[in-house]
Amino acid sequence: PSALKRGNLPDHVVAVPAPSKLTYGDNIAAGFADEVHKAALVLEDRGHGVAALIVDSIFSSDGVFSNPRGFLRLAVAVAHRAGGLFIADEVQPGFARTGDAFWGFDRHDVEPDIVSMGKPMGNGFPMAGIAVRPELLNAFCEDVGYFNTFAA
Repeated sequence: PSALKRGNLPDHVVAVPAPSKLTYGDNIAAGFADEVHKAALVLEDRGHGVAALIVDSIFSSDGVFSNPRGFLRLAVAVAHRAGGLFIADEVQPGFARTGDAFWGFDRHDVEPDIVSMGKPMGNGFPMAGIAVRPELLNAFCEDVGYFNTFAA
């Protein structure tokens, strides 16, 4: 949503300010989690539930912010308590591009419900992928009756 320069966000979307010391002071984890909580309340007031908290775990489009380690834990817990999923956008930080961890979310000791991945796995060719916790995927397939010829 930060790239959306014209118009307003749809009613069912609330953007949360990216983490930084300028925005949240010294307690980035609590400040960011509080903003996620406020966003959940806004969605509730608008008649929507929380579908998901989706973040690039290093906030690469916002200037790269990955420290302190673990600061996403509280925000993910808030999203889960509100009934939402945690989606880790690992297109930029994934595949060991951000240090000692293979995934950017590993730095925060959180387990995503869904992981999106892309660019680095294609070595220059356009590729993308998504990984979903099995219980979510099974529920989706059972509830929706999803089928495609490439499914296992």
